[in-house]
Amino acid sequence: MKLPTISWHVNKSNPVWSDLAQAPIQMALPAQEDILVFPNPVVLQDPQGQRPLHLILVLDYSLCDPLPEPQRSSLTSRTVKTKYGDVSGVIVTPESKHLESVEVFRGIPYASPPLGSLRFMPPVTGALWQGVKTAISFSPVCPQRLPDISNETAALRRMPKGRLEYLKRLLPHLRNQSEDCLYLNIYAPAQEVYNTSELKQRQQC
Repeated sequence: MKLPTISWHVNKSNPVWSDLAQAPIQMALPAQEDILVFPNPVVLQDPQGQRPLHLILVLDYSLCDPLPEPQRSSLTSRTVKTKYGDVSGVIVTPESKHLESVEVFRGIPYASPPLGSLRFMPPVTGALWQGVKTAISFSPVCPQRLPDISNETAALRRMPKGRLEYLKRLLPHLRNQSEDCLYLNIYAPAQEVYNTSELKQRQQC
């Protein structure tokens, strides 16, 4: 495994440190880290009582060229078999590179709609469906009274700014309301399949 080089440099004009030269130090870095953090500054104390000398650390990544991201040969939603019928979802990739893609199944019914004679009754097992249910859209939420935040100045008298900003993001998803609201949204790690040779190459560096 090739290691990046850390070199420290000193001011040779200082007679106390004139015998010091650049000294490359090799050290292994954590995999897939963008920043190397040193918990403590590197300081040498002048033995004659002069001011301490701070070393400048220079990180050289040239010895370990990053490999390109492996190509995903398959990153699609599965068709999952349930006792009510088959269902497929959608792959959602977050904007942050630190978050993995997820497989989302939206609007999966877990009971019959509580309408008509089923209103105010215990949940009843849902009906079976034929074919594959494409679960890519959110279903209605249960009826509820939403807070009024149209006047932000007035809203900030009732709640902190953090809660107000949270409600701004949340409320658009709560506008569609119905008594027919007995559905689940299921999130699971995305099933990623990488090219085997590329995966081995990444493990060697």
